[in-house]
Amino acid sequence: CDSLFNRSMSEAEFDQHTRHSWVNVWGEPFDRTHRTIGSAVAFAANDPARHELSRRLQEQKRLKWFLDQEILDGLLGEGLLRPVERTFSNHVCHKDTYIWTGKGNRKYKPASGLDNYAGLADHYRRQLTEQNK
Repeated sequence: CDSLFNRSMSEAEFDQHTRHSWVNVWGEPFDRTHRTIGSAVAFAANDPARHELSRRLQEQKRLKWFLDQEILDGLLGEGLLRPVERTFSNHVCHKDTYIWTGKGNRKYKPASGLDNYAGLADHYRRQLTEQNK
């Protein structure tokens, strides 16, 4: 798992954030010097982007590690996906960010409490274990 929800959101906030399909990006999202990260993607209801992603993945004859990002880049470039603000989803693990993305050693820094990706993942794992007893 590369991403975890860090913050709750109301149904109204969820509806607002999923009016359009989006993907998180690195680079500058609003001057088009960006590429998708692919660790957080949202599809709006009845939006063609989800079906187009599925179709393009199924058409592939040769699979590779970053295939999803290449296809997401194409959908972004064609306007089927929009870039999401980095304050919504990023790897910084700020307390106000909705989605934390963990890549490499960033999952473990800083190394205390729930202030890091691994700490939040362990917190969720403990909750699920307790619920399933």
